[in-house]
Amino acid sequence: CVRALSATGGEPTDARPQVAFLGGAARGLGSILRFGRWLGLARVAVVLSLVGHTVCMSVQERVKEFGVLRTLGFGEARVASMVVVEAVALAVLGAAVGIGGAYALLHFTHLTIGTEGVSVAFATSPDLAARGLLVAAIVGVVAGLAPAIRSARLPIVRSLRS
Repeated sequence: CVRALSATGGEPTDARPQVAFLGGAARGLGSILRFGRWLGLARVAVVLSLVGHTVCMSVQERVKEFGVLRTLGFGEARVASMVVVEAVALAVLGAAVGIGGAYALLHFTHLTIGTEGVSVAFATSPDLAARGLLVAAIVGVVAGLAPAIRSARLPIVRSLRS
């Protein structure tokens, strides 16, 4: 790299070939995108724990109801599937609100990120929204499995006494 003094300001400048400049900018953007991926995975883990905790609390509050359903002839699989469906509905509804908010934010603000004068605009697509909803449904299933199994296997007499 060639260092030269600017004729007007006396501040050092960095004169280098355009290819080297663009390569540095691309590496910087790549680092930002990798960090964004890790941040996205962390958010999925947080949502998984939040949905799981919410469903666990909901199941604990309705132990008697599950006992009554089991008394009426609902099998373990049916009770468990009701809990999993509730978890999936909670996760997908939350994701739909979040995706809608993100679409609105990106539509009205035209948000971009950049480094060294090279910027990248965020783009949205229906495919991206569908993948987000799919991930939310998977998170709902995973978060609802443990509470579903627990509620379905609880003995009827014990659940009615609680």
